Amino acid sequence: MNRTRGDKTNQTIVAAASGICLITAVIAGGCVGYGTYPRSNEVLPTTAVNSEAGEEITVAAIEWMLDRDEVVPPVVVSLPEIVKPYRAHRISDKIGRQMILPIEGKPLGGYPIYHIGRLAIRGDEAEIDVYRPVFQTEGADPVYQVITLDMKGGLKPWRVERTRPWALGAFDPPPVYTVVDE
Repeated sequence: MNRTRGDKTNQTIVAAASGICLITAVIAGGCVGYGTYPRSNEVLPTTAVNSEAGEEITVAAIEWMLDRDEVVPPVVVSLPEIVKPYRAHRISDKIGRQMILPIEGKPLGGYPIYHIGRLAIRGDEAEIDVYRPVFQTEGADPVYQVITLDMKGGLKPWRVERTRPWALGAFDPPPVYTVVDE
């Protein structure tokens, strides 16, 4: 069978297309979605902060932030509203007199208010968002900066491995959670 110039052109096109597909497959192979395997339903976000690990992570994050901020204690620390009152008191007791827990009917005293936001625990790694007051002008609300702390722990004491500061004022802090004693 005689091959014509058109056959050779078709072979070249097929080879080029195959090469492009192969290169695309290799490059796109690194684009993987975020997920957990095996799927875990053991610790939901609503219970993570009320676990022993959640308590330890929160205490370590608050202590780390207060050490770095050079703020004169005491400070008010507002925990997520899903924190059970007994757990909130345990966190406050572990931090000591540096921390004032917002309790119903008790004035906050004009101290700086730090907020604990999102807490995600996955094995021996955790992420926690801390809202820190950066500055305040007379008669205005303070400007906050969120710092995401990437922590490592598990069987060892929890420690901050990496920080991700966000732009000033990028996120509004959650409302102050007032602990209602049961």
